[in-house]
Amino acid sequence: MEVSSFQMIEQLYGISATVIHICIFAVLLMIFIPREKMSMKVRSLLCALVFAGIMIDIPLLAGVKGVHVAINLLTIIIFTFVLNRKMLPVMFFLFFLWKNIYCVFFLLTNGVSDFLSKLFMGNLEYETVNIIDAVSMRLEYWTLTMIALQIVIISLELFALWKVVRHRYDMTWTEAMFLSSFSVLSMILTYLIIDLTVVPLKDEVFILMDEVKGAHYKLPLFAIVIFVGEMLAIATWQQFRTIKKEALEYQGIIRQTGYMKNEIESAKSYYEDMRMLRHDMAGKLTALKGFIEGGRIEDASDYLEKMNVEFENADQSFHTGDPISDIIISAAARKAGNKNILFDCELILGKVSSDFSYDVGIILKNLLDNAISGADRVTDRKKYITLKGYRKNNVFIIMTANPYTGEIVFDKETGLPISEKNRSNETTEKGADGAGNFTDIHGIGLSSIKRVADRHLGTMSIKTDGGIFKVKVMIQME
Repeated sequence: MEVSSFQMIEQLYGISATVIHICIFAVLLMIFIPREKMSMKVRSLLCALVFAGIMIDIPLLAGVKGVHVAINLLTIIIFTFVLNRKMLPVMFFLFFLWKNIYCVFFLLTNGVSDFLSKLFMGNLEYETVNIIDAVSMRLEYWTLTMIALQIVIISLELFALWKVVRHRYDMTWTEAMFLSSFSVLSMILTYLIIDLTVVPLKDEVFILMDEVKGAHYKLPLFAIVIFVGEMLAIATWQQFRTIKKEALEYQGIIRQTGYMKNEIESAKSYYEDMRMLRHDMAGKLTALKGFIEGGRIEDASDYLEKMNVEFENADQSFHTGDPISDIIISAAARKAGNKNILFDCELILGKVSSDFSYDVGIILKNLLDNAISGADRVTDRKKYITLKGYRKNNVFIIMTANPYTGEIVFDKETGLPISEKNRSNETTEKGADGAGNFTDIHGIGLSSIKRVADRHLGTMSIKTDGGIFKVKVMIQME
């Protein structure tokens, strides 16, 4: 075989490994970083810079181990620092995860490569006339087989990672350092194994694959153990963050439960006041008549003022047939009025069970709070909120509409809006603070509504049309 043929095959094999190397990084960005935080153009630019870091040749540092690793790390850190500093922890972790996956890939392919080399070249008859052509052909088969095997191995690794990473959570530095420790250990062990693969001795060369019995399957097994350990660490972290998120949602539910208990007490107090007013009305009118007949006009005026205060305290602007709904809607209307938001309501519920009334109250409270918050931010057009509710057969339908400003992006996993304020942070309204502690979750009101709808075999739909945010909730009545 000509030297140029050997070089061509060697270059092909080297190029495939380099392409796979950069493809791993690109896929990791897709798995961990949502497009809202990093556009495709920005990803492409970062991948190009990383690829340049892999291919760069520095004569002064030739032969120095870890040069390209350091260059890649600095490139990613500087690029992320300029783009969005909040992403530094997760990008730091992604760098070491990238190197770990490639190390596992290297160990797997290295172990299998030696086995395939013996398989393809072991039974050659070197005394034949066409030995060069035979070697060339088998070397080509070996190269193509290895490239195909590399693609299969890396595809399996990335598929396993994709299945493990269910949520694209941001990271604190503590989490990034903890998860990266597994990758750093993997990199160190891989470099040690590489150094021991071929060791020059005084009179001979120590070749690990030849001297250590079963090394061709022990190395892949070792690589698999490393990879499984990393996946378990990531899965544990994902579960931890999910539990934290659920705990935060549970706290929100507890707060809402407390609010609804207060609303129930307010409803009882309201109807008790109304009963007392009706009971005392005759006596109050008699007293007022006595003041007027006695010429005590000033006393009559003071008495009327006190009666007016009592009526105002007991007044509810909206009457749906359900006391809890009346109070929630009336309170929301007053709050909207204070913010110069036009409030229009057409909702009739009627008499329902206490449990159903309670759940409708949760829906109304969250819908109206979100509507007031959205409409209040509008500055270039009329602020308004419309609320409609009606029965259709055995289904109760609630609809709200309000103008909004800005862009609304929906979470692909939950279908709920992602706060514009923290779209660059996480699918939370306040996300994690500087210490990594969670505060409040955006959409916790809408998630509560969805939970109530699911409990009543209903649905919740959200539409954004022409700058109008619309929510429709349908629930089965008892």
